[in-house]
Amino acid sequence: MAQLILNAISKSFEGTARAAVSDVSITVREGGFLALLGPSGCGKTTVLRMIAGFEQPTDGRITLGDTILAGDGRMVAPEHRNMAMVFQSYALWPHMSVADNVGYPLKSAASPARRAAAR
Repeated sequence: MAQLILNAISKSFEGTARAAVSDVSITVREGGFLALLGPSGCGKTTVLRMIAGFEQPTDGRITLGDTILAGDGRMVAPEHRNMAMVFQSYALWPHMSVADNVGYPLKSAASPARRAAAR
């Protein structure tokens, strides 16, 4: 995966007095891993939702390699980002194992079973 850059992203929701996320900048190197830690309500899920494309930043820009995912008047849909995230509740689909939940994007992308299992 290419380098992921969050450049001064912010997110405000209509009807709220303060921003959910304010001026966050992060660079994740190519092939890197991102984990966000912090207290409840600090904006972790909102940042992940913006990276995944479920929320559009109010300000700032998100790029993956040379592609602008969000910002500068552009918003790439989640299904075109080739990304996955694991929610705090590990079981997005409770009838599936943790491995099946995490591996679901690979299965959806029709990855060969051996390759998906290895990843």
